[in-house]
Amino acid sequence: MRATRLLPLAVLLAIFLFSSFIIPKFFRFSPKADQQINELYLENQSLKSRLTASLPEFRGDFKLAKVYSSYPFNDKNEIAINLGSADGIKESWPVVLGSDIVLGEVKKVFERYSLVRTIFDPEWRLAVRIGENKINALLEGGVEPSLTTIDKNKVIKEGDFIYAVAKGFPYGALIGKVQNISSSPSSIFQEASLALPYNFNNEIVEVKILTGYGL
Repeated sequence: MRATRLLPLAVLLAIFLFSSFIIPKFFRFSPKADQQINELYLENQSLKSRLTASLPEFRGDFKLAKVYSSYPFNDKNEIAINLGSADGIKESWPVVLGSDIVLGEVKKVFERYSLVRTIFDPEWRLAVRIGENKINALLEGGVEPSLTTIDKNKVIKEGDFIYAVAKGFPYGALIGKVQNISSSPSSIFQEASLALPYNFNNEIVEVKILTGYGL
């Protein structure tokens, strides 16, 4: 009787050891697989945003660019990419992750590389809309980008998608989701912080430059 009771415990222990130690050791995702999983997540978020706003899937031409590392520094305001005027890059072209998730725009072009201004630049401004009700707002850049000038009489909620509607960007390009909403009694506007669908760090190694856009 004791042996039959111990058998399930031995089986459970074997399963625990296999799932906790053996699988992670021999079946870790490669960096390339991690990147592919991340790209699929970004594509999924973009499609969800467009469905919410009743917009068609974005399809457009782009150039794939590698991002120069700034390690150990992490200047979020600006990144450098390995494409320049020799590759046909032009100033003000949108720079995105996934298919159309806004990261920034080409700021300055050199022959063999370009500088990209990101939404983390304090001077960044972009007209956006929120959710299926298409509520207008202004995206203001910074270390933590925020939404401002949202009509206090309009109802927004956490988790609403935010997308670009400014000239020079694909209409409906995803920015992120509404996070924390705030307002003061003396203001006619409400504000909100953003939840971005990516982590900006030195692990961003590749971006897309959307051609045929810009001002």
